[in-house]
Amino acid sequence: MGRGRQGHAPDRHPQGLDGGGAQRTYRDVETDEPSIAIVDTDGVLTGMGTGSRLLGCICTRVSAQAEGRYADVLVLIGSPPASLEMVTADGQVGVVGNDGFPVETPGSPTITVKIRDSSGAPVRGMFPKIEVTGGGTAGEYSRHGSTADGSVSVRWRMGEVAGPNTATVHFRQLSSRTLHATGVPGQPRTMTRASAEVLTGTPGGTVTAPAVRVADRYGNPIPSHRVVFTVTGGGGSVTGAETVTDANGIATAGTWTLGAAPGINLLRAATSSGTSFVFSITTLP
Repeated sequence: MGRGRQGHAPDRHPQGLDGGGAQRTYRDVETDEPSIAIVDTDGVLTGMGTGSRLLGCICTRVSAQAEGRYADVLVLIGSPPASLEMVTADGQVGVVGNDGFPVETPGSPTITVKIRDSSGAPVRGMFPKIEVTGGGTAGEYSRHGSTADGSVSVRWRMGEVAGPNTATVHFRQLSSRTLHATGVPGQPRTMTRASAEVLTGTPGGTVTAPAVRVADRYGNPIPSHRVVFTVTGGGGSVTGAETVTDANGIATAGTWTLGAAPGINLLRAATSSGTSFVFSITTLP
């Protein structure tokens, strides 16, 4: 009794295992399931279940015993995969790094594909290679097998830099598929000075265009975000107190007029989430 080759079920059993003219029943050596396949007296093998995931196909490794001899056979149960269908729409949007993963809004993009046989029927138990190919640290999602409807779905983690991301799905000889997504900045985490530093001034003097830069935890600038400037010490006033960040994440107030009395003057810039920065100027008599 020799080792058989991979074949479809039902199919003629590989040479070396159909001799003897007796029906034989085989078990799955991965799961120890009995009656995973039967070979009749004519040598026709019939699969009795989907078996284990081996070598990226719906297959089972069966163990045969006859007259004190043993052999293992790798058997493909069901029709082989013939097409790789991309279910997910291209051009998704997700937060960089999927901050707080999984996130709710706008959410983490997903990658969903379906594997079908030549008749269009779904193929279960396939393990395509889903590879992140651009936009962040390269990586693979390879532990997910196709379900009863032939689909494989994974959550796609965006890179930490805002901008384009790409992922490619491969499966054996089938044509690969590529998806594109855009990573957008997360919630404000840092606010830094974006204008020239001024440490001293004169009472009643002015400071033109104090500005701050707003960024997420990875340093990506956050555009179109509301920032409010408020005088919190020393008196005085500020014009253009409510503004929004530009494409570079910079928010700029109008003019800060310092208090009339000598001392410390404070101007606070803050977002609605509480991220803030405080300018401090000491006026001298």
